[in-house]
Amino acid sequence: MPSDIELIEQFSNGDHDAFELLIVRYEAKIYSTCYYFLKNKEDAEDVAQEVIIKLYRKLHTYRKEAAFSTWLNYISANACRDYLRKKKRNQVYYLDEDIQTKDGHLNREIASEDRLPDEVTEQKELQDLLQVALFTLSDEHRQILLMREYQTLSYEEIAEILELSIGTVKSRIYRARQDLKAYLSQSEHMQEYLRQNNN
Repeated sequence: MPSDIELIEQFSNGDHDAFELLIVRYEAKIYSTCYYFLKNKEDAEDVAQEVIIKLYRKLHTYRKEAAFSTWLNYISANACRDYLRKKKRNQVYYLDEDIQTKDGHLNREIASEDRLPDEVTEQKELQDLLQVALFTLSDEHRQILLMREYQTLSYEEIAEILELSIGTVKSRIYRARQDLKAYLSQSEHMQEYLRQNNN
């Protein structure tokens, strides 16, 4: 049975049957990753199909720096995040519509617009700073930190998705946090913000 690398090389040389074999090998894994993120059969099927199309177009960008299955997990996870962001943006709320919770209904309140322009500007600058800081991290550390802090995945869940040991996951998250703190500590803007908020 040909390895993943052999199939990728064959596809790069024009053998489209090699791509089909690769998909047969990984389609269940792609779907399970999508379902893990989306918790919905139809959504998972749609995004899994998008991943396959994206894989067909981007397979030439695979650089063999990580196992193909890990690289494929990155693509699948990113596709799910993009889908969720798009779905959230397109969600429509009516201002007079109650919010349904497990404890009953809550009246929807319009967010306060009382923040001063300087506060809005400062918040935007801090968000931009954090975005820049994240991209000073290696791809490996940035990805795993986002999975932990923004997706609030457990160490076990991250280990399963990335096919790593829990010890490796914890070590990389710790290293990513330290690198992020080191970068932010050098920022004059962040230092001023911390001084103001500690007074």
